[in-house]
Amino acid sequence: MQLPTANVFVILLLSAQMLVRVQAQATPPSTGNVVTFHDIARSESSAQPAPSLRAVTAELSGTVIGEMPNISIQFVLILKNNGPQEVQIVDPLEKFSLLLITNTKKLIRLPRRVPKGLPLIAPSKNALGQKARYPEPIQFRQITTNTRVSYQKEETVTIPPGGKVQIAFDGEPVMTEKLIEALRNETGKNAKSFKATANVGLLCAPPQPGVDGRLLTSSWMSLRIPSR
Repeated sequence: MQLPTANVFVILLLSAQMLVRVQAQATPPSTGNVVTFHDIARSESSAQPAPSLRAVTAELSGTVIGEMPNISIQFVLILKNNGPQEVQIVDPLEKFSLLLITNTKKLIRLPRRVPKGLPLIAPSKNALGQKARYPEPIQFRQITTNTRVSYQKEETVTIPPGGKVQIAFDGEPVMTEKLIEALRNETGKNAKSFKATANVGLLCAPPQPGVDGRLLTSSWMSLRIPSR
């Protein structure tokens, strides 16, 4: 029995749609749990942060996109102002650092951020033992405050009362290279996994004399690299 031409086209179209859905679900991005930040313990003699800074809470999420060896890591940092007044802080990515480890607790060494105002200088060929300075292995993408989206890196960030700021950034190629190198001998059933944690410092903008910043450290999140 021969199907009418119109029915054949309908069946082919439905089959194509199902195939696209299956392929789209075959390699989903690997998303880590959303983790919160906690205050780093301070000594009683150390300066305390401003009350407005203590009203700011932070969350971090991470996503691995792609397959080995072509992967990228995206992070989203959310800062929420639970206080009654506007908070202005120095760009938090200036005081942001990541720590990655394998599931066997092997540290994945990443280059440190260059201090602000210090130029990137390549080592001289005749300079023995001199090391090149690398930027932090993250790249700013966008910042969202309520309904406003900006693609420019800002020196200060304003968080309205009861509002939040979302900062999205990508891992630089140097992060991927170090990650793949560390995970080369790590195996899993369907994927290779690692963990990430972060530290962030919140500083008033402009800085206030006699007032310290708020130092936060995040819980560990688990991230997985999809297998081929």
